[in-house]
Amino acid sequence: MTQLENRNRRKVISLSCNESLLGEIDKFIKLLGFSNRSEIFRAAIRKFIIDEKERIKLTGNISAILILLHSHEHENFVTSIKHKDKFKNIIKTQIHHNAGDDKCLEMFILEGESKIMSEMVNIFQKFQKYIDYVKLLPLS
Repeated sequence: MTQLENRNRRKVISLSCNESLLGEIDKFIKLLGFSNRSEIFRAAIRKFIIDEKERIKLTGNISAILILLHSHEHENFVTSIKHKDKFKNIIKTQIHHNAGDDKCLEMFILEGESKIMSEMVNIFQKFQKYIDYVKLLPLS
């Protein structure tokens, strides 16, 4: 086997998902025209890697919007993070919206050091049991 063939060979990995998430994935497979679960997972992983590479490139002082979606019961977790001193200083505006179905949509307008923003995003991403969606949109 050549080096190129070896590099292009796919490895099988195991992934655990609850029934609800699998149901959502199966809906999007049909809606978006993917042929199977592996295909949609590869696409999602590629998108995640691209987004993270872009975030890692951010340097210096920037402006950005941070969007979170979480259940109402986890509002205290979001509040505890946003009140940390290093994050308080970069949050210029926060909008909280009751999005129905016990969901809260938070939008933060941030200004400051990109490294601190990335740290904040990392915390929210790590706690998937509390946060349903995290997206940082750099403006400058």
